Amino acid sequence: MSRKPIRHTFGALLLASCVFITNTTSALAAENPGKVSSKDEVVYASLSASGKTENIYVVNILEVTKAGAVFDYGNYNAVKNLTDLSVVTLENGVVRADAKEGKFYYQGNLGAAPLPWQIQVIYLLNGKELSPEQIAGRDGDLEIKIHITADPRCNPAFYENYLLQVSLSLDGNTCTNITAPGSSIANAGTEKQVTFTQMPGKDGNYSVTAQVKAFEMDGISIAAIPYNLSIELPDTSGMTGDMNELADAIRQLRDGVKKLTDGVNKFYDGVSELQDGSKLFRYGMREADGGSTDLVDASRLIKQSLGTISASLSSGSLPDLSDLSALPKTLTQLSEGLNGAKDGLISLKTNYGTAYSSLDKAILKIPDGSIPQAELEQLLANNSSNTALLSLINFYTAAQSVKGTYAAVKPVLDAVGTTLEQISGSVGTIANTLNGISKQLEGSLAGMDLSQLGQLAEGLTKLYQNYGEFHSGLAKFMNGIAELAESYDEIHTGISHLQEGAGELHSGSNELLDGTEELYDQTKDLPEQVTEKIDEITSEYDKSDFKPVSYLSDQNSPVGSVQFVIKTAAVQINDPPVPEAVPSEPQTFWQKLLSLFGIK
Repeated sequence: MSRKPIRHTFGALLLASCVFITNTTSALAAENPGKVSSKDEVVYASLSASGKTENIYVVNILEVTKAGAVFDYGNYNAVKNLTDLSVVTLENGVVRADAKEGKFYYQGNLGAAPLPWQIQVIYLLNGKELSPEQIAGRDGDLEIKIHITADPRCNPAFYENYLLQVSLSLDGNTCTNITAPGSSIANAGTEKQVTFTQMPGKDGNYSVTAQVKAFEMDGISIAAIPYNLSIELPDTSGMTGDMNELADAIRQLRDGVKKLTDGVNKFYDGVSELQDGSKLFRYGMREADGGSTDLVDASRLIKQSLGTISASLSSGSLPDLSDLSALPKTLTQLSEGLNGAKDGLISLKTNYGTAYSSLDKAILKIPDGSIPQAELEQLLANNSSNTALLSLINFYTAAQSVKGTYAAVKPVLDAVGTTLEQISGSVGTIANTLNGISKQLEGSLAGMDLSQLGQLAEGLTKLYQNYGEFHSGLAKFMNGIAELAESYDEIHTGISHLQEGAGELHSGSNELLDGTEELYDQTKDLPEQVTEKIDEITSEYDKSDFKPVSYLSDQNSPVGSVQFVIKTAAVQINDPPVPEAVPSEPQTFWQKLLSLFGIK
């Protein structure tokens, strides 16, 4: 009998058996579905030394609560059972396995699939960018830049909720002067372990510098896990209590500055009134000084006229009747001139009194009391940078100087009004006397009674003598007015400077008040603002409400955890190629048999 038909028959029976077994298994699986309560995913990614993804595989851990056929999902290239020898199948992204109760592990290969993060590693030597192959084995100043950003092709839940730990090791024997801002550097034997931490939702830009010789480096490791660190907030009651005290202190400062500003405003108003009163007084003094020359000249003319008339009547010779008839008119004119002078003096007294009253009221508004010079110097020493305080002290000193000067000249100023009143009264008396003489003389001439001419001459002589004393006193008084007007110009200049300085202080104090008002407005709710800011910062990293999602497929649910283990290729010096061994001649069957027993 030929063996060929038997071989074919056996093959047919074997194929039929396989089909039978497969169909039976499928039927049993369909009749016995398993149950998975949750799954975990551990994603392993291999990158090039520059950060380009080269290969990804995922270890899936299924928590099987009921044995039977279980299903999982992922766009794998291939799958492999890591638990037992049972078959795991893959078809159109669906993974199927017959699993026992407990944990079931299988691996799925993804190839160069995208990760939730785009990773770029740049190598620079002496400031020049080189590829990992070019920089291996080189000497010089090394800088490694690592940039990590979100990859928009992946579910953003991982970028927004995962904490990244970026670690690299440098050989302490070949790498010195290592710096890595924002990292922690630890010793691990001869290695220097550099670790960066990237918070969820943040891009990473890291830099490591070192001086290297024959540079080589193991790959950079990146671990990504859900950010579930619990943040226990400190007791902020003490801090907020201190801030409440600070806010109260700022409020008190604001209130104090407000009172200061109110006082400065009143001081400014008072100084402005003083300036106005001083201006009016100065104008009146100048007017009095300007009119004094005319008044003294008019009084001198009256004195001369009285002297001429008195001398003429006292000569003993009978004057010409035509001259006597003109005498009453002359005396009347003198009387009218004196009355005009009297009116001028009364007007001067009135204007002077108004100006002096305004000045006196303004001066009285400057507060009494004095601050010892030692205290002012100590105050300045303790607040040397406070320009407002320095200005305030200068204005205080100027105001006290003005008040002191005013107090010294006040008796003189008080006497001016009284003297003007006395002088105007004396001028009025003289005018009335001249007017009376004029009328008597006119009556006497009309009755041709010349017997009274002697009495007239005697009266005019006395009047002339008394008027001479009056004229001398008037001239001295008016000279005093002129000197007082000239001296007061200096006082008025000082008051003007004081008013200008008070205006600057007024503006500065109001600016200070505006500043303290703004400071108070910004700090009065400081405790609440701090609490809100702490809540805002902590809420940014509070991921307690994050529910894990599958990296592989939205159909995988529920998911317990997903972790990423990422590593770049090492930067290493390539070994020289090993020469290929010369192939030996193949051994015969007997040579192989003898070699088994150690026989050559």
